[in-house]
Amino acid sequence: MSYQGEDGRLFEGQTISEAYKKYRPTYSGSGIREKIVAFLQEKHQGPYDLAVDLGCGSGQSSHYLASHFKNVIGVDCSEAQIKEAQLANTASNVTFRCGDESGLGSVADSSVDLVSCGQSIHWMDLDALYPEVRRILKPGGCLAAYGYFAEEISSTGDPATITVQLQEIWDQVWAWLRPYLSRKLDVLNDGYVDLALPFAEHKRYSDITISRDVTLDGVIGLIESFSMYNQLIEERPEEIDTLRGFRTKFLDIIRKVSDSPEEYSLTLTSKTVLLMSRKPTTE
Repeated sequence: MSYQGEDGRLFEGQTISEAYKKYRPTYSGSGIREKIVAFLQEKHQGPYDLAVDLGCGSGQSSHYLASHFKNVIGVDCSEAQIKEAQLANTASNVTFRCGDESGLGSVADSSVDLVSCGQSIHWMDLDALYPEVRRILKPGGCLAAYGYFAEEISSTGDPATITVQLQEIWDQVWAWLRPYLSRKLDVLNDGYVDLALPFAEHKRYSDITISRDVTLDGVIGLIESFSMYNQLIEERPEEIDTLRGFRTKFLDIIRKVSDSPEEYSLTLTSKTVLLMSRKPTTE
């Protein structure tokens, strides 16, 4: 991801990069890719030669797009994130490089069909990003910004009271982390309703959800991948014990319905927003 100021440090360490790759959700099954392609096809029939995935992190979004574009370039300012992306890369048409929204000089003018920003545009300097988006997009090409927020936790097939209790602990986790939430995340948590766009024509989807089944390790790993958790631990390392305490609370609830709480299946569901903006076909 590409960040400004102090927030630029939050995803750059090796530990958080590994957690990000392992525990963050993918976009599979969300329909986001299909909605982007449908929006492109309205005025730009293809073929789709190139997508640039800005703030690619460990590559989830880049790989998600690979089936619909001849080539995908994932760009991120974190060397650790790019290393994780490269290690996990099995797609011959996806490459990764270090960079940010102001340094796309190697990408030719009017050569890109899609600029995607998965879980990243809220961190970016839009005054630096949008001139580059206007420069590199083909006429009819589009910018697509998407992200997930407001996770909810539930049990799988057990009484609703268990889900209520699990959600109460999840809400306590958020209350613990909220003081360390970057103001830049407010833009995402508000569903990108106030996000400025580079072009007049745009389309929004705010009714998308991403669900995935995880164990408790997946829940704790997701928390450890959050920027606010890493900011907290950087300032107060002893707070690791607080996360261990939350893990114990989750286990106590799960033990009410399972003799194997570490393997018990939980569902995490995230609200997701997709916002697209199209470069005019004629200037």
